[in-house]
Amino acid sequence: MNDAFDRWVYWFFAGDAALEAEGLQSSIQWIAPWAPWVTIAILVGGGALIAWIYYRERSTKQAWFKPTLAAMRIALVALVLFMLYGLSLRPYRTDTPDLVIALDDSQSMSHVDTLTGEQQSQIESRLTAAGYPDASRWNQGRTLLIGEDWLEQLQSRYRLKGYYIGDSGRAWSGDVEHWSEMLSTAEANRPASRLGDSLTEIFQQQRGRPTAAVVLLTDGITTEGKSLSDAAIVARRRGAPLFVVGLGSRQRQLNLRIEDLDVERAAFVGDPLSFKFRLGATGMAGKTAKVTLRRKDDPQILEEKSIPVATDELTRQIDLQYRPTEKGDYTFIISVEAGDEEVDLSDNQATAQVAVRDDAIKVLLVDSQPRFEYRYLKTLFERQLKPISSSGRPENAFDLTAILQDSDMEYSDQDAVAARIFPASQEELFQYDVLVIGDANPAFLSRMNLELVNKFVVEKGGGVIFVAGDLYLPWQYGGTPVASLFPFQLEGAQRPAAPLENSIPVKLSNLGVTSPPLQIGANTSETLRRWDSIKQLYWLPEFTSLKPGAQVLASARDRFDPKGEPVPLLMQQFVGGGKVMFLASDDLWRWEYHDPFWMQTIRYLARASVLGGGWGAELAASRNEYERGEPVRLRVRFFDDRKAPTSDQGVTVMVEQSGGRQRRVSLARTSGSRDTFEAAISDLPEGEYRAWIAEPVMSDAPEQAATSFRIEATAGEMARLAADFDELRAAATAAGGKFYAFDDATQLLKDLPEGRQVRIETLSPIPVWNSWKLATLFVGLIVGEWLLRKRGGLL
Repeated sequence: MNDAFDRWVYWFFAGDAALEAEGLQSSIQWIAPWAPWVTIAILVGGGALIAWIYYRERSTKQAWFKPTLAAMRIALVALVLFMLYGLSLRPYRTDTPDLVIALDDSQSMSHVDTLTGEQQSQIESRLTAAGYPDASRWNQGRTLLIGEDWLEQLQSRYRLKGYYIGDSGRAWSGDVEHWSEMLSTAEANRPASRLGDSLTEIFQQQRGRPTAAVVLLTDGITTEGKSLSDAAIVARRRGAPLFVVGLGSRQRQLNLRIEDLDVERAAFVGDPLSFKFRLGATGMAGKTAKVTLRRKDDPQILEEKSIPVATDELTRQIDLQYRPTEKGDYTFIISVEAGDEEVDLSDNQATAQVAVRDDAIKVLLVDSQPRFEYRYLKTLFERQLKPISSSGRPENAFDLTAILQDSDMEYSDQDAVAARIFPASQEELFQYDVLVIGDANPAFLSRMNLELVNKFVVEKGGGVIFVAGDLYLPWQYGGTPVASLFPFQLEGAQRPAAPLENSIPVKLSNLGVTSPPLQIGANTSETLRRWDSIKQLYWLPEFTSLKPGAQVLASARDRFDPKGEPVPLLMQQFVGGGKVMFLASDDLWRWEYHDPFWMQTIRYLARASVLGGGWGAELAASRNEYERGEPVRLRVRFFDDRKAPTSDQGVTVMVEQSGGRQRRVSLARTSGSRDTFEAAISDLPEGEYRAWIAEPVMSDAPEQAATSFRIEATAGEMARLAADFDELRAAATAAGGKFYAFDDATQLLKDLPEGRQVRIETLSPIPVWNSWKLATLFVGLIVGEWLLRKRGGLL
């Protein structure tokens, strides 16, 4: 029988029995005296016979008269058949379905969100009416349960089960009548949010119990264990839908962080220092972050920037520039401020050490003829002054010695910087910081001179830049001791054709964009624009076979070698302990930014001399603290890139947990950089860690490069305060329930399912086939038929 027939039977025959008491249900039972087809045959055959008999009766004046009589006689037959089935009610005592109320009491629920506008007014008015002084998430949950009488309304429909779900699923003590008093004095102070695990524990305690639904009041933040989505799968399997009320604001907790600070560790007084770092901002949409640069133990702000933050989650590369005014070894501090609203300030600053020197760079310039490039360079190195002099008097930035091979013997006596011959001893040559060798004739250089140049690079670790010429370099240097210094095979070098009519456009390689000598603009876009502005490059040879260690920094944009590679303009390679650069054209003297390029190139090549060999490398982690499971990014940077391994996997770091095991981690060279190696580790357990460089061994470094960091077991409860409504909505949907915000939470009371009652006791059956209602109906039908027949004259 279907539900409609059951309800009709309850109403007509046993309404009183069905409504005796709460927790009592009845079902209808009968005993068939024969097969169902017999009943159908009797009804159909008897109905047809009765209809035929009344059809044969003599006619009456009313057309409805005989059909009515036939229907009454058929109803009497059906009623007799109905009574023969022995219909009875089987009462059962039932258990009211449970409704689980789960309230999050973790510490994040005590947070008072920053609300604005109409939402703030509505929430605060409801909480004030409930007697709560602030609109914390905890008070919002208590307002619904106590202040707006949810407990009282739900108690009339369900057997209520109350639980806390902070760090575990804990049942509320006492009877429902005492819950209001208990919740009034309770606090949200649990140190962890294990929402998924806690909900799973509740389902285990509810095993075997009829659970209509689970009402969950939480901010959705899980710091440990299973997620709510995982628990929602269990809820759906148990047939207990989740009706979730999200409490709090989705706005993320305000936090600013500085990561991966990068700056040149050596500079000259007055030169621009570029502090590059990543600024991360969370919960800062519409606000402004203030970034400042200062020296350690000095409150004076050297540089600052205001960064507008447009989105709630932002990661942006920032560049602060500063020109040091005094020489010395300094510790610079980059800080970012966000006001008093920020909770975690541990990642708001980063430090870097920089050696600032004021020494003039000793440069040896060699060429065969006074060509334009030689003249421009000689003038630059002779007249360039230090931006700021420690003595207060104008001082030269370069200490130049020039050798012009085709000059007269008296030239060296007339020019203060001119020298007659190339240094003949290692001691003489090694006093220079950088060698600039133009189109010098190797016939005027002895083999010993050329061997000294090779030793200058390989043994001293000095810097050399060659500038190609149409007479000698590099064409006449094959088989000489300096042939190994060139970044290409001399046999494949091809002289250019006659000068072109149109200038060759230049483009920087990915490595060139980040290479210090080529940074001639205030930023990357300005640097690219200036290199693109070269309009006077008419002479460029081709080098079809580069050496394996060669790096192309700049090349022609529209000229390609037989292999389809752009023809290089500027190349570099590391030989022994030194750096070698090769400029394949002597046309740059026409360029507007010729002097800045050469000044930065000379300083780049002289970096080893500036550092004095006393600095090795630094090892840094991107942050000091990590949550378990977060990747720890380790970075090794060599202050002198000559000392960086040639292999891209040539750096190994040892990571040691305090009181635990050691672990070797291989770092890989970052793309576009020779001196930087990185790696990420994501499976470290909680604890304190120390890391140091194991390979290569920096024997000349003053101290071992090392860093420390900490892995925390979990994020602090107050470390992430943005309510996770997306997770709550997904969990409710997965479990077959619904999600509500605090504003529309009252709709939940109407949407809750009735649940399924469980039979726990069977009572004695109540017969209804011999009910007085049936007897009255039977007599009524017989009397009615007799009266109608008499009235119609059918008796």
